[in-house]
Amino acid sequence: MLLLPMEANALGNSSICSKLTLTQPRAAARLLMLPELPDILAEFPLFTAVPRPQLVWFVAASSVRELAAGEQLLGPGEAIEHTYVLLHGSIHLFEPLRPAVDVLLLEPGGTTGYLPFSRIKTAGVVMQASEPSAVLAFPKSRTQELAAQHFELTQALVSVMTTRARETTAQQQQNEKMMALGKLSAGLAHELNNPIAALASTTEALRRQAVGLPTVVRQLLALVATPAHADAAANVFVAQPAAPSSRLALAALEDELTDWLDEREVPEAGPLAELLAERGVTEAALDRLAAQVPAAALAPLLRWASAHEQTLRLLNEAREASSRVTQLIRSVKVYTHMDQAPDKVAVDLHEGLRNTLALLAHKFRQLDVRLEEQYEPELPPVPLLVGEMNQVWTNLLDNALDAVEGVAGATVRVQTRHDRDFAQVLISDNGGGIPPDVQARIFDPFFTTKAPGRGTGLGLDVVQRIVRQHGGSVKMTSQPGRTAFEVCLPIK
Repeated sequence: MLLLPMEANALGNSSICSKLTLTQPRAAARLLMLPELPDILAEFPLFTAVPRPQLVWFVAASSVRELAAGEQLLGPGEAIEHTYVLLHGSIHLFEPLRPAVDVLLLEPGGTTGYLPFSRIKTAGVVMQASEPSAVLAFPKSRTQELAAQHFELTQALVSVMTTRARETTAQQQQNEKMMALGKLSAGLAHELNNPIAALASTTEALRRQAVGLPTVVRQLLALVATPAHADAAANVFVAQPAAPSSRLALAALEDELTDWLDEREVPEAGPLAELLAERGVTEAALDRLAAQVPAAALAPLLRWASAHEQTLRLLNEAREASSRVTQLIRSVKVYTHMDQAPDKVAVDLHEGLRNTLALLAHKFRQLDVRLEEQYEPELPPVPLLVGEMNQVWTNLLDNALDAVEGVAGATVRVQTRHDRDFAQVLISDNGGGIPPDVQARIFDPFFTTKAPGRGTGLGLDVVQRIVRQHGGSVKMTSQPGRTAFEVCLPIK
């Protein structure tokens, strides 16, 4: 297709599409003969400060490539041999496995491909036209000539690289924080689910108990049961031997108690026998009760005593569940450091580790990973940005859990030591280890050994940055069967 100029005096980015229109297919190279093309480039913000002779040289050294909607400019792994300036249309850049999420949307005036002093050799993303588009393609082979003779043009193109690197790093760091938040949210959801479900179940059980109590009380009043009778029934659940430890013995006791209750026509003998067996009540204890109360009062008294006992048990379960929720909320507050100023505070290092472990407990259970903790009891308080350091613990522990996934006898160990003026935290695992050929790169930004979609490659870069911010250091040692990260933090 041939791109023809329209209004020669049109100005601004909004006029670019009016200056370039698509007509019948012809040789795109004819566009290079149009004197307006350098002026079109000059209207793009990137090139406004570039002298016109340099833009004329840039156009003369370039070619035009036109793309149909859906056509790829470059694909992952393809060699990058040109600097591309989008003249018309739009191009979106996306990861191969995530086509719906743009890494970058290129609009007229946007630049991509090879840039001066860049070390990139191949494309890492898909570059695809989202509508009929045209790009100016400057060959990589002439970059040395560009840098030597055209300072302002080189400066403009280099600014694209530095700005984009800064923006990409900031975005990836934000993504890393969101991933940490996602891990926190997943852990919190799993950990809150059990106590909340327990509270719901307990509430329903208490409701059923409350519904049945008036009937039992009326029966007892009709029988004129005495306080001594009530005490005797309540004492059945007190001072009994421990319940059988084995399932078979417990089931046998339940059967015996069910038969005893059935013989005396006690309603709901099965559930009542189960409760009695769990508390270690024996036939002998029931025989003693039967000898102390009127026969007609035996069933109502047992039902009343069991309801009272079960109510106490349910209330205790509700208290434990609510206490667990309170502890989790406290862990989240400490983890995120919501109630503290954003300054270093001398804190117990172990508390941050324990809170992070509490929020990752679901993943330890899910992967069947054993946790070993060995803390230095005399470790002094350490001045920390608590929220930042909790992100360090999350990244290191999550990496360790990923490393032992599927490993028999998977174990993650957390240790602390006091070494003169420093506190040391050692997080290790018994996974397969990090390959020797990549160990030197694990702290590099955007480098990851995880599968696509499972990491941004900034986790350990963030760890190192935060630890250095605290005046500390982080080291790694790895071999098959043991990988360890050692974080060293100054105490003063």
